[in-house]
Amino acid sequence: MKELSPETLRIRLYEMFAGYAEGEPTGIHYDEEFSMDDWFGRRPDEIGLAYVGIHGDSWNEAVTVAVREEKGSLAISSVQWGRP
Repeated sequence: MKELSPETLRIRLYEMFAGYAEGEPTGIHYDEEFSMDDWFGRRPDEIGLAYVGIHGDSWNEAVTVAVREEKGSLAISSVQWGRP
């Protein structure tokens, strides 16, 4: 995955709901039940996958984030934007 800057991540977040809702994100919801350390399509360098809900006053969305280990640090290896 090419490097995503914080600004690019912010833009992609707002693109998820901009077409049908207004307002700012007001919270996130993470439940360990929706994380995995083994899944179909997992690459050898990936160590975890998490589904995280993001919501505003009038909308709900989510992202699925895969994380990899890189030189002793954690990095995002992929992001799936929006609810399935």
